[in-house]
Amino acid sequence: MAANISLSDRIGNKSILVSSEGSGGGRGDLMCTYKVAQLLADQGGVPESQIICQMREGDINQFPIEGRKFVIQSFAKEIPTTNIALHILAPGDVPSYKAPAPILLLREYNFPPQNFLSERYAFIREHALGLNEERQEGFQGIFVDRELFQWSQTEEAKDPEKRIFQLELLSESRLAEILGQDVTSKRVALEEFQRENVLFFGYASKQETREKFVEAIISYSATHHPGKKVTVLFAGANHRNQPSTDAKVISLDLTPTEMRTLFRGAQRECLVTGDQTISEAISAGMLPIYERLDYKSDLAEALEANFGLMAYKSYRNMAAILEHLHADKDQIDHTSRKICLEQDATTNVLHLATEALESQREVPRDLCDQVVTAESLPLDQLACITTDQICQLDISSRTLAIKGFPQWKFQSSMIDLTHYLIRKVKA
Repeated sequence: MAANISLSDRIGNKSILVSSEGSGGGRGDLMCTYKVAQLLADQGGVPESQIICQMREGDINQFPIEGRKFVIQSFAKEIPTTNIALHILAPGDVPSYKAPAPILLLREYNFPPQNFLSERYAFIREHALGLNEERQEGFQGIFVDRELFQWSQTEEAKDPEKRIFQLELLSESRLAEILGQDVTSKRVALEEFQRENVLFFGYASKQETREKFVEAIISYSATHHPGKKVTVLFAGANHRNQPSTDAKVISLDLTPTEMRTLFRGAQRECLVTGDQTISEAISAGMLPIYERLDYKSDLAEALEANFGLMAYKSYRNMAAILEHLHADKDQIDHTSRKICLEQDATTNVLHLATEALESQREVPRDLCDQVVTAESLPLDQLACITTDQICQLDISSRTLAIKGFPQWKFQSSMIDLTHYLIRKVKA
């Protein structure tokens, strides 16, 4: 577990803004926003009322608030930037304003650094979420779901006959949709279902991938669950399910909390896609098949080459992948546990947030009488210029005017150092 790092003293009565992508963001972006907010509150010591979670209007109802007191706002509502101590994009587009607060951008595994950011914003820290592996380093880890991970280490999690009873955490109406029958007693209904049925769970982007998963699960179950009927549940109500005489296929629009419950209650062999969903599957000790999308190819290759987690593309035999997962489940369990213990992003993200806030400290007053006399502005002298000496600071044109001196032109590499000055100038 990460050590507690209090950020509340650093932000005073201001807020931390956490945004997911404003255009086209998926469920993973929404969950990333929630996990960052949860981290700031639970381990960073930030009051929930001082954490603003910003997202698309249509995503608000899907946000897993779960009794939290975060401030939930849509992109349509303007947030006063003077009340923001730190802006975390997790992950997402850069803001349209030139922020007076530092920005911490958490990129997903596959997305390259956005070098243009330092040209537009005064102080920004840019880091990538993802798993360190042999070819590349510098990733901050994944958001490990500690509750799922702790449960995955229990005997119950490894017992295929007992997992189904985790679905008692679902509402009666949702459980009835999955089981296809009225539910008066959850325990009785699950006992009856388990005697004759086996449940698998999947979440994928492409219709072809879902269909191949159903075919492979039918074949796999004939060997490993003989005599039982197969039910395959997909997250996403808009999916078209091909009729099958050998399996019952359901698609439901599940909330993030319900999906986490399915990772506990369905069989361990599952289908996932995206950064956040594979993170939850690893946390839950699942045996995941990762849907390999073209723009996620680097992550898929890293999972397969370095962690033994198999990716699926159309030319792959998914039934063979399932058999591989079954045969190597002990090694995959070892790898998943190692990832959860050694590559948890929470500690790193808290330190990055702290560093970004520390960049906003006032210039020490004992430097006020020092002046800059060189014709070019040295990097080590910028902190010696006081706010009283500033006439103009224009980030877009990289111009800094100082009383008694000509205008200074500075390079983009110096932009980060202007965090000593910009708040007074903007005010």
